[in-house]
Amino acid sequence: NLMGGDKFLFTVDHAWVEQCQTPMIVLMGQDLAHPEVSSRELAAAAPNATLVEDWIAEEHHAAAQVAVADFLIANTPG
Repeated sequence: NLMGGDKFLFTVDHAWVEQCQTPMIVLMGQDLAHPEVSSRELAAAAPNATLVEDWIAEEHHAAAQVAVADFLIANTPG
């Protein structure tokens, strides 16, 4: 990871991510601090992850907003 630690991400290892049942949405990073490869690896390892690849550029904002709204609707209790 960017911080030089031995964890997969900043504070958690691969085993934790693989067992995490909490739904998560991953907005793919595209810079040194948030590399694409880490986003893809996180989304692949987490059993209930949704990856949104394109969201940074303005032309992707509307689709990204829909993806986030759909995720929240699908994963909000009640």
